[in-house]
Amino acid sequence: MSRPVEGCDGRGLPAAVRNLNLDDYAADRPDLDCNFGDLTAEDLATAFHEAGHAVAAVVLGGRVHKAVLGDNPHTEYDVLPEHHVPSIAYAGPWAEARLLRGHRLGPRDIHRVLVGTSDGRALCAAGGPAAALGVVPLLERCWPAVEWVAAELLVTGQVGHTDVCAALGLTGDGGPGSFELANLRAGLRVVTQAAV
Repeated sequence: MSRPVEGCDGRGLPAAVRNLNLDDYAADRPDLDCNFGDLTAEDLATAFHEAGHAVAAVVLGGRVHKAVLGDNPHTEYDVLPEHHVPSIAYAGPWAEARLLRGHRLGPRDIHRVLVGTSDGRALCAAGGPAAALGVVPLLERCWPAVEWVAAELLVTGQVGHTDVCAALGLTGDGGPGSFELANLRAGLRVVTQAAV
């Protein structure tokens, strides 16, 4: 059952979705049947939530095993820097709220998404959302990659580390020693368009 979302158009999709380039994504993937007409707000929110986790994990030096949708949406990691766990936990709900509410997110917007979730519990154990706020400007710089990873999830149901690296426009496999990722983290580089 889809959750009601404020600011939705007639199909139940958030108004912010009109600005997404899902049709452009579909045009780039003639090998797949990309039908975005039947999406619900819940489908989109879930895809962006998992995409936020996956993109944050890679940018912060981790390695994503897979992010999946379906009956049990989740993101699995091969390598996850322990000190970045709060930021990666926060990234999923933040990306979901960013999709649903737009650029100007307040604490109430994030709270609505976090309440009663495993991400909320992980953040509480780490000291609360303040422990992860540094990931927000990073995700803003990588927002086109989050959009692309979410679209790929909506079409294929699963993405892996290579997909996330491609969406970020990395020439390599990422990791903690990646010069490209260091530039993203430092604010010297932004993802202007997913390079897939």
